[in-house]
Amino acid sequence: ILKPTISVHPEYDNVYEAEGFNHTIPEASAITVMSARPFSLHSDVRDGEGLEQMSATMTGLDEILPIMHCWPLYFEYSVLQHSKFTMEVNGPIISVIWDINPFTQHDFPPVHISATIGITNQLSLDRSGWVGSPGAHGCPGKQPYRSSLYDLSTPIHAEITTDQPRSFMTMSGTNSDTLLLSDRDGGVFYRLGRMEDGNPTVANFHTKNLTINWTPNGTGNDYLIVQWDVTKPN
Repeated sequence: ILKPTISVHPEYDNVYEAEGFNHTIPEASAITVMSARPFSLHSDVRDGEGLEQMSATMTGLDEILPIMHCWPLYFEYSVLQHSKFTMEVNGPIISVIWDINPFTQHDFPPVHISATIGITNQLSLDRSGWVGSPGAHGCPGKQPYRSSLYDLSTPIHAEITTDQPRSFMTMSGTNSDTLLLSDRDGGVFYRLGRMEDGNPTVANFHTKNLTINWTPNGTGNDYLIVQWDVTKPN
């Protein structure tokens, strides 16, 4: 999957190492951040006219456009004021692009982005996001990323919470039968199995507490991605 990248806005594309990454990027329209260990990417508020969309994939920039082959793990329309985010990357790479319409030309305001090594699996339902198993990337038909630094045997437990209940949709992709999504407020449980024909499993929730539990088989051949979308009504 790591291939030479094609550039959407070549004069503004940037590639960074996650460790020690903490600064303001002038006029950034696309960035790639890489690390041998899982890491978290953080962004402050970004203001600017004309920003249309934002998308992120765990690939190089050549796979981030909608016409490419990998699921966007994060996608947002109408980013007139881009709020803070935290993306937890359980793999070696993530690319983020703003204003992905190649037929528009806008001025790109600066954005402050930082990275920290490690992930918590404690995330917010105030914004869309995802949780993934080590090396899972959302590219159908391709093996997960592999590394001796990945923990392939510890079960994944994630808590996605917010202060007020809200409606949202989840999309889950896995090739195992051990995924459990739980609404702790309403006592609703979804035990989800393998994807069929590469299509993710969809479930709707209205809660302020989503719990994700998944048990790997330890081989590194199974994978999990759970996305939640709080921008679309269910």
